[in-house]
Amino acid sequence: MNIKRMYLDLSIKYKILLFAYTLIVLVSLILGFYSYLASEKYIISKVSSSNMEVLKQLNSSISFLSKDVNDISLYLCLDPGVQTFLTQKSGEKGSASMKDITENDIYPINNSLKFIMNIIASKGYISSIMIYNENGFPPYTASTDRGGILSDFSKVRESPMYKEAKALEGSPIWGYLPVGDNSIIQNNVSPKIVMYRIVKNFDYDLGEIGFMAMAINESSIQSLYPSTLKANKEGIVIIDSKGKVISQGGQNFYTPGASDQKYISEVFANRQGYLIDRVSGVDMLINYDSIDRTDWKIIYMVPMVNMVKEINSIKVMTVVIILACLLFSFPLTLVISSYLTAPIKLLLASMKRFQEGNFNERVNFKYGDEIGMLGAGYDSMVANIKDLIDKAYVLQIKEREAELNALQAQINPHFLYNTLDTIFWKAQRHGDKEISEMVFSLSKLFRLSLNRGKGLTLVSREKELIEHYLLLQKIRYKDNLNYDIFITDDILNLVIPKLILQPFIENSLRHGIERKEEGGTIKVRGSLKGERIHFMVEDDGVGMSHETIQCLMEKREDKIMNESYVSGGYAIKNVGERLKLNYGNDYTLKFISEVEKGTTVELILPVLKGETFKEETR
Repeated sequence: MNIKRMYLDLSIKYKILLFAYTLIVLVSLILGFYSYLASEKYIISKVSSSNMEVLKQLNSSISFLSKDVNDISLYLCLDPGVQTFLTQKSGEKGSASMKDITENDIYPINNSLKFIMNIIASKGYISSIMIYNENGFPPYTASTDRGGILSDFSKVRESPMYKEAKALEGSPIWGYLPVGDNSIIQNNVSPKIVMYRIVKNFDYDLGEIGFMAMAINESSIQSLYPSTLKANKEGIVIIDSKGKVISQGGQNFYTPGASDQKYISEVFANRQGYLIDRVSGVDMLINYDSIDRTDWKIIYMVPMVNMVKEINSIKVMTVVIILACLLFSFPLTLVISSYLTAPIKLLLASMKRFQEGNFNERVNFKYGDEIGMLGAGYDSMVANIKDLIDKAYVLQIKEREAELNALQAQINPHFLYNTLDTIFWKAQRHGDKEISEMVFSLSKLFRLSLNRGKGLTLVSREKELIEHYLLLQKIRYKDNLNYDIFITDDILNLVIPKLILQPFIENSLRHGIERKEEGGTIKVRGSLKGERIHFMVEDDGVGMSHETIQCLMEKREDKIMNESYVSGGYAIKNVGERLKLNYGNDYTLKFISEVEKGTTVELILPVLKGETFKEETR
């Protein structure tokens, strides 16, 4: 509030200057911020697209590699020589010495095992193939890697990968074998990605006869990764459906089971995509894809700081633009504000002289802008004030005349009421009941219509007014007029503008019932529906044409006169103006009529909130 007050107390020149400076800063900040966000979004989109292309190439290569290994392993499982080798038992033909094996027995075995060596030689990415016999026969291995000595099969059986492979009953499963893990290879000197599967007896009962493992040096997978991973502090990781690492390259951002790696749920929920998340305290752009024909996910992480470096220049440029705008706009804004406020200063000086008693003061601005209009208004005001001062005595005399007229207006109604009362009592003494009733109703009608000069009245008093009016008309028209008034008690104490129903009743009588030879009936209804007062004036007279209704609603006095609706049109126009004054547009006035069948006037008014009416007695 203090800052607002300080600003409002400044001169207009400095308000303009401060406003211009604030506007420049805000616009520059908004444009800079928008440019920064747009550039960041564009760069993220481009980098993400580029990373997805890398992932697609990796997906294709790794998918081909995994399929090739799976196919080779399946071929070996079905090979007759391998099946023969795995069905041998320790101490039988094919034992360590193999002295009792004939040439016909050993040929298919040696032929199959030589074929395995040829596979390793032709597939450079396969580092070793290991085949274990379930019957205790020594395992077979073919390896291009140092330290290819196999672990004892009893130890292999205890490994998690063997148990998982056994549960799959012959289907392949992949796992990661880090350096130092000797669960399968006793002296594992390089990290490997290993495919495991149980071998079944396809010649007999499909029983389990062996265990096969095919290893790929992780370096073969890593050779597919971009060479710039380390330099750019980026990272790629391949994980299986359980979140276990299959291969990893570049920066090591992924830790299995870490609580801050919320992106993993989205990676497994979708086939591919990208997102931004915080990993190990670093904001990352994370692209991911699903490797075909496997349950593996490949994830590519790029630190956001790598991309932000490219758009930091926008921040610097925004600051430079703001400073330049402030520097160069100061003299220009100062000149403009001084030029704009000069006429206001002249006006203030003239007003000060006017306050000191110079009533001939004038300012003459030559331009027609707002300040020129203000000056013209000021000149007119000064002239009017001078005229008002000159006419002060005349106004005082007219005020006294108005007071006398008001007093006379108070006397005349009382004179009328007293005269009517005198006539009423004379009629009563002479026993003329009809005349006394008419005089009484007329007296009440005058009192209620004048309403002591008030514009609002109670619904109960409006009801009383129309009862007396219709009573007088009933005496006049006798059997040609019938009427029925039903207004519910819940609206009797509500306030409405006075004389808003009588004009419609008079209209129905004069232009509906009176023109009907056999007479008719007028019905008046009033009720409360929600927060709305509903009135209805209905007659079974001669009705009105659609054109006449339009003229009444549009207050077309020329048309109304042509239709002989002169008095009724004026009265309805008056009611409409008073409704407009009291309710604005928050009311409904509707005419429904059919020629020779009658007319219905529907009036819907809101309840006047907070309005009270004090009943006055004579």
